[in-house]
Amino acid sequence: MKSTVIRASAGSGKTFQLTNRILNLLANKVSPSEILATTFTRKAAGEIRERLFARLAKALENNESAAELGEEIGVQNLLPEGVLHILQRLIHEQHSLRVNTLPTAPTIAISPTNATSSDTLSASATGSTDADGQSVTYSYEWYENGSVHPSTLTNIGSADLDVGELWTVRVTPNDGYVDGAMVSADITIQNTAPVVQSVQISPSSAYN
Repeated sequence: MKSTVIRASAGSGKTFQLTNRILNLLANKVSPSEILATTFTRKAAGEIRERLFARLAKALENNESAAELGEEIGVQNLLPEGVLHILQRLIHEQHSLRVNTLPTAPTIAISPTNATSSDTLSASATGSTDADGQSVTYSYEWYENGSVHPSTLTNIGSADLDVGELWTVRVTPNDGYVDGAMVSADITIQNTAPVVQSVQISPSSAYN
């Protein structure tokens, strides 16, 4: 099935389209364990599951209802017997059908706040939560003046820093199944102020 991006406001039919795609995969004998749907809240995840069972139950009523579901999900000549087979598989393997909520976006801090070319930049991401209770990890991407830097660590050493450079770190949370929203932070490398090491007055002996 071709990938499709659906952008729409609340109540405009995204759940209907999403369940269409899930039911199409199930009708084509894709295992529920191979299907992952993502949403932003546990309430929405529950609604997706409920809609799947409700639509299958309605399609069991008669041939016309089954055919209507078949037209909606792109399966020709769907009969109640075929609907029943989909429903039985879904009931038997519903524990493996994952409707996952996305982890929330983190807060990023870059230190030191007035970094110079002699400092080490450090990025810290905190605050992401996951409604399913899964552990959230973070991936880091660094950009030097808009170009990708090879480091995926939380820090950039002073050897890579030059005065006036704009450094950006992008952090993406992941709950073990899917990425959440990426967030970024920027910092410009400041000039290091000169330091007087010693003062000498000459000549050492002066006469009037």
